[in-house]
Amino acid sequence: IVDITNYIMWELGQPLHAFDFHKIKNGKMTVRTSLPGENLTTLDGAIYNLGDNTIIIEDSERIIDLAGIKGGANTQIDKNTKRIVFQAAIFDPAHIRRASQKLNIRTDASIRYMHGFDPELPLYALERAIELLRETNPGAKVVQEIDIYPSPIKPKKIKLDINYVNSLLGTNLS
Repeated sequence: IVDITNYIMWELGQPLHAFDFHKIKNGKMTVRTSLPGENLTTLDGAIYNLGDNTIIIEDSERIIDLAGIKGGANTQIDKNTKRIVFQAAIFDPAHIRRASQKLNIRTDASIRYMHGFDPELPLYALERAIELLRETNPGAKVVQEIDIYPSPIKPKKIKLDINYVNSLLGTNLS
């Protein structure tokens, strides 16, 4: 599972995170910003005092993820994991940059989130992760896909003179 998330990040540039569903209290996940005094033990065993305004993911009882930076140890995948939650998201680049600098954490995921990417990429990356999961675990079942995209960004349209492009590139594109 972890190899799939890492592979997707290198293949598509979209960071993914996998949570052990049974470790998520009441099966509930919420995204918010941290409050002063909150902390999290991450996958590598480090304990971070989050301060305020760090984007986090929590379950019904505790913080489980430094969103866009590093996962929490309390919901990590292990050899006993039977049900997983794949998370593919977009987080505000400025928030991720400030949190990464404040906490002195620089991960492959945080670097990608700091630069931003296509808002359509998370769903595509999630579908790719499910495809790889099914290839590597033929008995795996996808129970539910949830897409929370409250304010979709409309694609920008640009006018392009194909004849001008062909004259510049020496091509014959249609």
